[in-house]
This record gives sequence, structure tokens and C-alpha cells, in this order.
Amino acid sequence: MRVLSMIFLAAAVVVVAPRLAQAEVITKKNASIHFIEDARVPAQEEGLLKQVFAQDGQQVEAGTVLAQIDDKLVTLQHQVANAELEVARRRSQDEISIKYARRAATVYKADYGRMREANKKFHGTFPETDIELARLKWDQFDLQAEKSEFEKGIAELEMKVSEAKMAAAIEHIERSKIRAPWKGVIDRVFHHTGDWVKPGDPILRMIRTDVLRVTCSLDALKYTPADVKDRPVTVTVTLPGGAEEVFTGRITNCSPVIGHSGEFQVWTDLANRERNGELVLRDGRWATMAIELN
Repeated sequence: MRVLSMIFLAAAVVVVAPRLAQAEVITKKNASIHFIEDARVPAQEEGLLKQVFAQDGQQVEAGTVLAQIDDKLVTLQHQVANAELEVARRRSQDEISIKYARRAATVYKADYGRMREANKKFHGTFPETDIELARLKWDQFDLQAEKSEFEKGIAELEMKVSEAKMAAAIEHIERSKIRAPWKGVIDRVFHHTGDWVKPGDPILRMIRTDVLRVTCSLDALKYTPADVKDRPVTVTVTLPGGAEEVFTGRITNCSPVIGHSGEFQVWTDLANRERNGELVLRDGRWATMAIELN
């Protein structure tokens, strides 16, 4: 029985061993690390730079206010629009003039009808001028009710216009704040407090540091993009002093271009992290990339 077990185990090893030999890992020691996003953050409004908060080398979170353009004028425009909105809102809610006109029309309509009926029974009870005057008053307040309803509709439209003015003012106020588009580091500040800027003027250069790209080249005669795209990848970064940091991910994409060397580029985008208060993935640093194939 022991002999049969050993024979069966040996046969299993013979069957499994070729399958394990098929597994392949591409190891590239010259993988380079690059920034993915590098932007010159512009002004979106024209005006005086009231304050610049950003400093060269400063690390900031996404949405951080980096500089402030003077927004005094648009703030006043917002206040005016807010007041106009309140006036229009109250006018649109006014039912008093409509109710008064309708009630007055009802009274004069009744007077007109009463006078006409009285003159049918006893001719000359009311002078025709009084009857016509009652009719005129009835028409007058009927029209006044229609006019008040029309003005109420105009007030509702004015309210929408004021709301649009407020929204525009709020947008201008927000655009006066120059914010960080993503988490990163301030590389250089171009404009400072007191400078006059126009839309499109670069205020500072900012580099994204929370996600970086690790790139290597593969021989196009051995591999195709289909062989490696979305395959698991391990990236090892050697730090000063010899310490290593290991990242795992997948091949994000492959270049469709084959270079003069007969190679094409593949890359993975990795979330950065810190070690001893310093970012591990830095532009220009080298790494080792291991790509697992099927």
C-alpha cells in the first residue's frame, strides 16, 4: 500500500509540474515613476488678488482655497439680487389686491343688477347715468382683478430672474476662490497678493501626488498589449538606505505605439502613501515592476 501511495504521489507531481512551469512573470528593473497630472491652476475671474495662501512646496488637499480674488463687487450684486428676490416673492404672494377687486366687482355687479330690476318695475327709479356708472365700476374692478393677477404672474417671473441673478452672483463668488483641483503639492506660485489677474492667467503650478504612474517597456516581438493589460502587477520601490516599499495593482493600459527600440510602454496607476512622513512614489524615482501573465 505504501508503495502504491508513493507511485500515485509521484504521478501527481509529474502532472502538476508542467502546469506550474507555464506560469510566467515579467520582471523589469528599470520601471520609471511619473506624475499623472501637472496643472497650472488659472484664475477664473478678473480682478485683484486679495490674498494668496499657497506657498511653494506646500502639500494641500483637494478643494483647498489657494488664493482669493477680490469679490466685493459680486458680493454686493448678490445682496442686491437677494433683496430683489424678496420683493418679487412678496409681490407674487400678494392676494389682497385681487381679492379686493373681485369683491368690489361683485358689489357693483349686484348694484347694477338691482338698479336694472328696479327700473323694470318702476321706470325712472334710478337715473340711467347711475346705472351706467354702476356698470362702469363693475367693469373697472373686473379689469382690476385681471390686472392684479397679471402683475402677480409678472412678479413670479421677476422672482425667477432674481433667483438666476443670485445664482450667477454665487457662481462668481465661488469662481473668485482659486481651489486645488486635487490633492497634491504646490510646485511654484506665479502671482502674489496685489497682482491684477485675468481669466486664464496661471496663478500657480500644482502637481498631483496622491496617484502616480509607474511605466516600463516590453519587447513587442515577445508580448502584445492583450497579454499584459489588466494583469496583476507588483511594484517594488527601493528607498534611500535600502528600505523597500511594495505596491500591488494591475496594468492600467498599454501604449499602441511601438518605439524605435521595438518596445511598447505599459503602465499601472498606483495610490501613493507615506513612509516616515515622506511620499514613497516620487516623479523620477525608479522601481522594479513584476507583471504576472496567464
